[in-house]
Amino acid sequence: MSTPTIKIYHWALNGLAPLDHLFPLLSMEEKSRAEQFHVEPAKRAYIVCRAQMRQILGKELQQTAESLHFEYNADGKPCLSEYPDFGFNLSHSHAYAALACMPQHKLGVDIEKKRRQVDFKGIMKSYFNPAEQQYWQQEPTAERFFQLWTAKEALIKASGEGFRKFEDFTVTVDENNHLQLSEPSPWQLIPLVFHNDYAAHAAIDSLVPIKVDYQSWP
Repeated sequence: MSTPTIKIYHWALNGLAPLDHLFPLLSMEEKSRAEQFHVEPAKRAYIVCRAQMRQILGKELQQTAESLHFEYNADGKPCLSEYPDFGFNLSHSHAYAALACMPQHKLGVDIEKKRRQVDFKGIMKSYFNPAEQQYWQQEPTAERFFQLWTAKEALIKASGEGFRKFEDFTVTVDENNHLQLSEPSPWQLIPLVFHNDYAAHAAIDSLVPIKVDYQSWP
């Protein structure tokens, strides 16, 4: 029996096709949302991410990018109208983006640029639980902070209504030195490594070993 595989597509937001090639791939709703951005870099990131997500999902499902229709739950998490069981999730930070894909599973992914100009101590105190604060204080680096952050954000994105804020749950280090939920749950955290400047995690509703298939796009 083959090992279940999660695909992680990742790409830089600059250097891709001009926006006039990507914008037509968007739905009317997405085009309207894009026009609401008043800052050009944010508008470009939105258009590139949505268009590239459509192209990747179209490739996975053997459909055209323009033909895909999205629905959203109360928390704003999207699913594909015609393929509700196809799990996917998108994240971007600064100049990079990632899309997680896996059929028949709920997924979350988060990437964050490992910035140094952050009030780590203040954020840890405000949003993280005591055990997580203690873990960070053992090695108070940007690397460890953003590993914690992306793990928790990926879980929130995957679970939908299950976890709404960081304080709702605690992550700890397991015997493999990976972050996982401290309480028994159906969720598994998977550390992702595809760019030295970014921390990233995926979360999935499965406890069996998962293979990660990294796909540089395009």
